[in-house]
Amino acid sequence: MTYRLATLIFFLAFLFQASLLNLISIFGATPNMILCLVIVFAFLYDQDNFGIVLGVVFGLLYDICYMPVTGVSAMLYFLLALAVMFSREILNKENIGTVLIMTAFATFAFNLFTWCIYWVLGNKTSIMTMLRVQPLQIAWNVVIVSILYAVVIRKVIKHRRDRFYQ
Repeated sequence: MTYRLATLIFFLAFLFQASLLNLISIFGATPNMILCLVIVFAFLYDQDNFGIVLGVVFGLLYDICYMPVTGVSAMLYFLLALAVMFSREILNKENIGTVLIMTAFATFAFNLFTWCIYWVLGNKTSIMTMLRVQPLQIAWNVVIVSILYAVVIRKVIKHRRDRFYQ
């Protein structure tokens, strides 16, 4: 995959997240498409840093366009991509369960740290409000990542489950 194609994918996810996904929210929860792409790309691509670079770029773009403070999403995408990249060294890429567990953890961590940073900056939204939508948002992100993983793993690992593949 090239950076051009990865940038196009992130841009489409940015557009969907900012427009269409708000129409299909369930009890106020929508998937975080950029976070899902950061997780999948940081976990599957060893040599290229698509997840880190494009996560920071589109995190900044999303913050500039839609958030009251710039840089929070970009910083958290960067840190979560680093965590995923370090964890892929000890986890199996071909096991979808590890990616889904990381997705659940990353979704909760992203939302918790975003709430903490905004709370320190003066936003007095209750933590219970944030925690109320967590199960639905985790479920959304797990579904999106499982679809993305099924598509992208075919491009990354050419001969999956081949007895000669090592």
